[in-house]
Amino acid sequence: RTTDMQLKNAIFDLIQSQLQRVATARARPEYAFRIVDPAKSPERPIEPNRLMVIIWALAGGGALGMGIIFLNKKVL
Repeated sequence: RTTDMQLKNAIFDLIQSQLQRVATARARPEYAFRIVDPAKSPERPIEPNRLMVIIWALAGGGALGMGIIFLNKKVL
């Protein structure tokens, strides 16, 4: 069973480690965000490849259906 003193010490240690982490983050410049390159818009709009989406949907649906049938026959 945990005593009150052990619980208080655990909370104190947790708070102390969080404060040390914050102090380290403020002191080190590599923790700060900086912009490396500005954002660029694409040359032309990007759109999904409809044929591949349809093929993968059919393959996934077929595999899922066969899996359900297989499991259904195993259970029954």
